[in-house]
Amino acid sequence: MARPTLSWRGLEKVAYGPFGLKGAPDHFFRNRKGRFVDATEEAGLKDQALGFGLAVRAVDVDDDGDLDLYVANDSDPNYLYRNDGTGHFKEVAVPTSTAFDANGAAQASMGIAAGDVDGDGILDFFVTAFSEDMSTLYKGLGGGFFTDVSRETGVGPATYRPLSWGTALADLDNDGDLDLVVANGHIYPQIDKHPEVIGTYRQRNLLLENRSIRDDVPAGAPPETLFRDATEQAGPGFQLLRAHRGVAVGDFDNDGRLDILITALDEPPELLHNEGAGGSWLTIVCEIPGGTAIPIGTKVTVTAGGRKMTRDVAAGDSYVSMHDPRLHFGLGRAEAADEVLVRWLDGTRSVRTNVRARQFLVVKKGT
Repeated sequence: MARPTLSWRGLEKVAYGPFGLKGAPDHFFRNRKGRFVDATEEAGLKDQALGFGLAVRAVDVDDDGDLDLYVANDSDPNYLYRNDGTGHFKEVAVPTSTAFDANGAAQASMGIAAGDVDGDGILDFFVTAFSEDMSTLYKGLGGGFFTDVSRETGVGPATYRPLSWGTALADLDNDGDLDLVVANGHIYPQIDKHPEVIGTYRQRNLLLENRSIRDDVPAGAPPETLFRDATEQAGPGFQLLRAHRGVAVGDFDNDGRLDILITALDEPPELLHNEGAGGSWLTIVCEIPGGTAIPIGTKVTVTAGGRKMTRDVAAGDSYVSMHDPRLHFGLGRAEAADEVLVRWLDGTRSVRTNVRARQFLVVKKGT
């Protein structure tokens, strides 16, 4: 963008840098007996706008039993490709309100997290963005439609100043709802020499606590936002100032508490051990007999303590990261799950009832 810099002999000079690189087309490859073939055009996924795609999430957006694709684009409208059930896709981001934020603006979208943040049984999306812009929380309305609720949920104000990248929705305190982790760090080291600009090159990460499940709110208390910034109370690992990028969540020591791995430019990764989660938990491991493939797209719904919680097996969300494919459920005070329902991508189901908590339950397809 051009901007005036100074006047000389009554003439205004204009200084500007080179325009950014051109975007490249997205590609879709089909697995045909172990051989991957470019099927972008036949699947309806040709990228006409050549957006700067930085993250993609394969998930059943409209709950019709097949995988759709959501693409986070940097400085361009995001894409939502809806699967018609035959492996052919149609781009529907604008009519479903997932292309832009509430102001109708395309953002510098970086990373994606997906999950049911408010416990209504409908998928929601969180998309990180550039500094001096709110990262966006898209609330699912059902049927594959969404609305931007960033400001009223507390997510927007908390994410306005930093430049955000990788992210995760995960139950970090085992209370039954999904908390939010966001990795932050600028792209311009020179920003530290310009105090008139908001932000620094090295930034700390964010931990936003989900407060949808609480039993300690006094009667008559004013309403609270869905998310609270809990970064200050999250321990020294969340006070590190670095140019962070990726986030991956998983229980690396199998103690029933989700841990966090965060990467940064020119720095070693940070492994944050969870020492605070006190609630009960259950982890579901979905397996396909005779194979080692991760059953991406498999949905698991756990009913416990009067609540239903759904997670899906995924790969490649966040930003250049992958979470533990085992599905973790915080159960709060419940010491058993009434039901575990596994819905495999081919439509078959596996059911377990009266499952004790605090274990890794392996469920194999066909059982």
